[in-house]
Amino acid sequence: MDLVLKLLLKKLNKPLR
Repeated sequence: MDLVLKLLLKKLNKPLR
């Protein structure tokens, strides 16, 4: 479950920057 959250965070961090 933590892996999904980390993946979502990374994907969100990519477009955010």
